[in-house]
Amino acid sequence: MNPWFLKEGDVIAFPKKDDKALTLPNVGLYPNFLTGVDDLQARVKQGELSDEMYKKLYTELLQRFMRRESAETPWFMVEYKDEPAGEYQGYKLKVYKTKLNPPFIAFTEIRKGYEIKQGGKTKEEAVDNLKKEIDIIVSKVAPASGTTSLLFNAPFAHETLKDPTTMDNNLYMKIDVIDEKKVLVVGNSSEYSPEDFVSAGFSLAYDRRKKDKRLAGNTTAMPMINVSAGTLNSLKFDANGIYQVQTDSPEKDDAGNTVYPLQYIGRTSYGTKIRQTKPHFTVGTEKTFESSETPWFIAEASRTPIDQLKAFVQTTVVDAGLKLGSSTRHEKHTRFSFPGELKDYQSFFQPIGISVSERSNISGTFETYNLTTTRPISIDNKTVIPAGTQLPWVNNYTGAGSRSEKTFGDKDLTPDSIGLSGLRITDNEIFLKIKTGIANNTDYAQYSQQFLELAKRSAAKGNTISLSGIDLSKFSDADLKVISKNFGEVLASIWCIRNLDYEKILFPNVSNAKMIDFYGELDGEDYPISVKSGTTGGKVSVVNILEALEDKVKAGKVNPAEQKAYKVFELVRDYGARPQMLELHKYFNTEAIQKLAILIGTPVKNLDHSIVLEWLKKFPNSKAFQKTLLPWHKEIGKGVKAITWERDNERLAAIIGPLAESIKDFLNNNDEIRGSLNQLAQKLSIIQVNVDVKKSLMTFQWNRFENANFYFEYPGYPSGNKLGFRMDTNKK
Repeated sequence: MNPWFLKEGDVIAFPKKDDKALTLPNVGLYPNFLTGVDDLQARVKQGELSDEMYKKLYTELLQRFMRRESAETPWFMVEYKDEPAGEYQGYKLKVYKTKLNPPFIAFTEIRKGYEIKQGGKTKEEAVDNLKKEIDIIVSKVAPASGTTSLLFNAPFAHETLKDPTTMDNNLYMKIDVIDEKKVLVVGNSSEYSPEDFVSAGFSLAYDRRKKDKRLAGNTTAMPMINVSAGTLNSLKFDANGIYQVQTDSPEKDDAGNTVYPLQYIGRTSYGTKIRQTKPHFTVGTEKTFESSETPWFIAEASRTPIDQLKAFVQTTVVDAGLKLGSSTRHEKHTRFSFPGELKDYQSFFQPIGISVSERSNISGTFETYNLTTTRPISIDNKTVIPAGTQLPWVNNYTGAGSRSEKTFGDKDLTPDSIGLSGLRITDNEIFLKIKTGIANNTDYAQYSQQFLELAKRSAAKGNTISLSGIDLSKFSDADLKVISKNFGEVLASIWCIRNLDYEKILFPNVSNAKMIDFYGELDGEDYPISVKSGTTGGKVSVVNILEALEDKVKAGKVNPAEQKAYKVFELVRDYGARPQMLELHKYFNTEAIQKLAILIGTPVKNLDHSIVLEWLKKFPNSKAFQKTLLPWHKEIGKGVKAITWERDNERLAAIIGPLAESIKDFLNNNDEIRGSLNQLAQKLSIIQVNVDVKKSLMTFQWNRFENANFYFEYPGYPSGNKLGFRMDTNKK
């Protein structure tokens, strides 16, 4: 018998190294917070990380990019004292060692109390990473917020104005990007009216000498135009930029406007005195500090605790590598992209004295939260944000896992993108086109099976169709809206064949009547069909219905002189979104326009958009303006939100907004005018189909224009859109 120690079964082999073992990511190597989150989420999606491990690493990532406040840094974060690490791009660099990963942290103070930092395995690596982050910050274009101005210099006036000592009242300008190049467009005032310019996005220039007494002695005019932050940011203009106007190489566009190429010169900073002999303009009436004390993304124009909190929050999130957004609509708020959930946001902001809570949305697409200070926050020795200060935050994150994630663009999944334009085909042929059209599109070929199943279900009889068995879980609410709006036209074409007995569908190349999405063929005749998304459909343009009526006017089937609503259509077509409200009130000589004319001090017949704009300039501040206009609001029974009064550069909203709501009610309450609207709309032999795709079902509703009621509708001043109308099948 062998002794016990010779038994083979008791020998346990030493475990071999598993080459397939996964290595956990080192959060210290991520260059910024957002990159880290995107990588961690991708690893979860690929099965490399469990949910529990993701939460652990996410917490470490939050801790790493949290803003470091030396007076409150806990003992376990710092092992040694800060050591100087040289100077780079004007910033003094320091480095310290920690007991966590990464072992070394390099940082620099970009403004008193605000730091950026980067980690590394060694001091050198940490410093190199920090220098790269500084390069990114320095190279970024400063985003704008609110409304600012373009300030033109004297050489520009000498080269572009007929008389450089004065300015007439018809200089309209705008900035734009043409063929990927930034340009300044000066309007052709001899051919177009002020209303034309405003509707085309131009701004009326005014002389800075009239607004600033310090410039009154200048002998040369100093043009200036207002421009919104949305325009600056969408065109990627620097909010503190200097742009040379290349007047030696102008061109003419199709409208006869003069187009000047622009060359970016640099960025202004507080106290900068610009001495340039060539035509140029600077962006912004107030310069932000551009130094180690205050970088461009700190807004020093803060006037209220909310402004100060906004600057503080935006600086904090920029430090963490998050991306700022911008919007001038709605109440004062901030926008930035932050992946995660409410508890993650609370973990991020709690250490700096800010709580995060849910609230009603001010954006139609993204979630909104309230950021509230839980204690007084000191920004510097002079500024303290009181406890209880509240700022709305719109989280415009669109990455994986976000509630507003969009897989499809606004132009995706249309009949044209699938290859249906110009075809007259049956429902079976539409199925084949969907199968090949989507499968061949690399952007959404992976979803071809879901879309083909949706198309097959749309062939069912009835208004409500179950989507049981079709996996739409990967699509966000924003995706479903795009599917309803764009792919809804394709689904509606199949549904119409099966439910309204059409034989074929014609998808026009370009519809002459903008309201028509396709035609249904029956017994050799083509019947126009308009498709709208949602259960009720959207607002329809008055201009569209006017164009659709042109053939009937030519054929003598509609007499414009007999239709009061026809004049409304023409005024809406001929004037821009803001000027048309004045013109509509003038045409009907409403009480609102009479009282406004008395307030401004001009006859009703002379009251136009330019006179209103000039009148608005006389008020030294918003309080004086509000005191003057509030009685008029009370008299006409229309007003504006409180935030409107704070926007000095949007004073027009306090006049046009109430006028628009007033004229909408006036038109809808006038039986003769709204009756005329119904008669004209019902003369269009159009069928409207409403498509609404949800995750569990989709619905189709259809109505003929001649069987519906129509109401004038106004989308609101911030939209910048004209008066429209909506179709209502319920009201009588």
